[in-house]
Amino acid sequence: MHGLTVDAPDGGVLQIIRRDTPGGVVVNVTGDVDLGSAHDFEAHLLAAFAETDGRVVLDLGGVTFMDSAGIGSLVRAQRRAGSGLRIRAMHRSVRRVLELASLLDRFAFEDAPSEHYGPRRSTG
Repeated sequence: MHGLTVDAPDGGVLQIIRRDTPGGVVVNVTGDVDLGSAHDFEAHLLAAFAETDGRVVLDLGGVTFMDSAGIGSLVRAQRRAGSGLRIRAMHRSVRRVLELASLLDRFAFEDAPSEHYGPRRSTG
């Protein structure tokens, strides 16, 4: 298990914990992914992709805020991983931002129990 804690200049904390599994890597993220932490978030995701032949499962259930810098990092990571990236959980506030930006459908989701996982809304 690998971990990273980033103290943002605004006092927020981002925690990233990576766990290797037989099918790939699970990355659990908690805190805010914003201008102060997006670079570290993206670097950690790209390292996870580089160090596995399997898929990367990203659990964003503990991320309660993501600004445009965080969204950019997430989109770039998804482009790099393609079908190798799956999102296991996503807080409602982050889901809403991706919906408003018309980006939610770019991501593949994996079902897993989480109190943070909000219902998917129909975009059609």
